[in-house]
Amino acid sequence: MIPHPSWCLSALLLASLLNAPARPWMRAEDELTPLPANELHFQGGFENDIENSIAHWNKGVVPYAAFVEFYRTGRKQFALGEMWGKAVRSGAMFYRYTQDPELKTILNATVDDLLSTRRANGSISCVDVAKQPDGPGGELWERKYVLLGLEEYYEQVDRDPRVLKAMTDLADCTLKQIGPPPKIRIVDQGLGRVFSWV
Repeated sequence: MIPHPSWCLSALLLASLLNAPARPWMRAEDELTPLPANELHFQGGFENDIENSIAHWNKGVVPYAAFVEFYRTGRKQFALGEMWGKAVRSGAMFYRYTQDPELKTILNATVDDLLSTRRANGSISCVDVAKQPDGPGGELWERKYVLLGLEEYYEQVDRDPRVLKAMTDLADCTLKQIGPPPKIRIVDQGLGRVFSWV
């Protein structure tokens, strides 16, 4: 019998924590606020996996400029615009963990690049304003990942007011386009059309 993946991850996390240097344990006064950035570090396999991901993915092969280009010139395949948000989201979480200045420089550059693609209606979209929202192309899915990537960047890397404004404008644009008639129903967008009976 193969163990469930969540058990494997739990065992890996526990093993990493057990190998961590001894520190006096204290009860947290505020159990809802995360630890400060760079406060906790793993050792062993889990730490190696994190460092490998940063070196070979976030600071390695991620084609940030090509991902942003989808927002300038469009995409030829369903929901390709999601890739930018996924890459930046992981990079921002790794930055919080490591405080790596090179990673921060990379993230700053790609966020600046993405913000330069904002459209007249406030959207950051792979689709021209006249064709929005693009249900068959997965545009709302892409917008979700743009928001998630920008939010993680804003929270973990740099509280740049331009980023907050871009997120607000994108959310406002989406709320103007999606909703009950006469707006476009969300279940008529992308894969939602498959579940329109809901």
